[in-house]
Amino acid sequence: MSYTLGDIRNVCLVGPSNSGKTQLTEALLHAGGKIKTCGSVDKGDTVSDFTPRERDLGHSQYASICHLDHGGIHVNLIDTPGYRDFYGRALSVMPAVETAAVVINAEHGVEQGTRRMMKPDRGRLYPFLRRLSSYCRSDTSQCSWQGRRRPLTRC
Repeated sequence: MSYTLGDIRNVCLVGPSNSGKTQLTEALLHAGGKIKTCGSVDKGDTVSDFTPRERDLGHSQYASICHLDHGGIHVNLIDTPGYRDFYGRALSVMPAVETAAVVINAEHGVEQGTRRMMKPDRGRLYPFLRRLSSYCRSDTSQCSWQGRRRPLTRC
């Protein structure tokens, strides 16, 4: 399928480590029909953590680009690392996107890494989204998403 420039959106997911950026990427790819089931960071089978070292460590070290189509729009989704050692790698993708979505862990709230990822964006003209990531407990089928409790189908 070919796209015009107006049909393409570039979005990066930024935020502190363990905020759920990679899991949100998996959920979006699943919802967009790009993957049949969501991978798990804990199991080391996510799309965006593709190097053996990332899979062993259980966190992103590199920004990774995934894509999906939704409503005639092609979305380039960039999952960025959250550990402060890789802060520069996360910042490096911001000039390439129209939207930066800051993913906030619903349990921990706004952390230092969250504030740090929001600073470089001041003065930019693109939308800046703040999202609470969902978190699920293994002992329940309930997940919290943006402060609401509702049953979710697990990936």
